[in-house]
Amino acid sequence: MFRLIGKLLFFFIRFIIHLPFAVFHGLRRFFFGVNFDKMNGYEFEEYAARYLKRNGYSKITVTKASRDFGVDLIAKKHRTTYAVQCKLYQGKVGNSAVQEAVAGKSYYDCDEAMVITNSVFYPGAIALARANDVTLIDGTQLKRRSFRWGRFFRIILLLLLCGLLIFCITSPETALI
Repeated sequence: MFRLIGKLLFFFIRFIIHLPFAVFHGLRRFFFGVNFDKMNGYEFEEYAARYLKRNGYSKITVTKASRDFGVDLIAKKHRTTYAVQCKLYQGKVGNSAVQEAVAGKSYYDCDEAMVITNSVFYPGAIALARANDVTLIDGTQLKRRSFRWGRFFRIILLLLLCGLLIFCITSPETALI
């Protein structure tokens, strides 16, 4: 019994401590967008995985870092398996990214291929992607689709509930509960 109360108290205190940081980072991303310049390749793959999860993909797995045969993520959506190549670039992304995604699609026995980048694609890469039915997601799409109103309203609701809880604790005689 005491162990359960201790665990609940620990998680509640941890939640209260981490809440301001989560709110700060969420609001920073909301107002200023995502800063891809401070990410490394692994962080960008994790960001792409979260992006795919928010957009309805499931069973997202990160492939091993070396010898991944051009595929960084494998994701599923509606019984379709996607081989995803992530490119964190400063300049434009060329044909090689699309070629790696197509090759990795065959190697991992996936149904579709996709390339996600923080940058933009060369016209040749766009043409090659159309010819091979490769889905391209560039930086403008990532930034535009990264915000979800549902998450924003859940944070606001959580803040209101925490405020109500604090109000009830500090002044129990005036609380309505």
